[in-house]
Amino acid sequence: MRIARYGFLALALFSAAMLSAQAKHALVIGNGAYAYASLPKLNNSVNDANDMKTALEGLGFSVDRLVNAGRVQMEEAVER
Repeated sequence: MRIARYGFLALALFSAAMLSAQAKHALVIGNGAYAYASLPKLNNSVNDANDMKTALEGLGFSVDRLVNAGRVQMEEAVER
């Protein structure tokens, strides 16, 4: 029983190490100026996206940031 516990612990530690070694990617989109006249301009969206990018990079993520992107740009970024 004791060997099984140590085996499980070793597997858990190995899995955690492998997960932390994997590349982490994020897509941050900050849209504040929509093309539709009926939607109001959002004043802080771009600043929020910049802050989120900085925070995620601090956690080890590589970050793609889009600002005031159109639908096609956003779809292409998601596919990447």
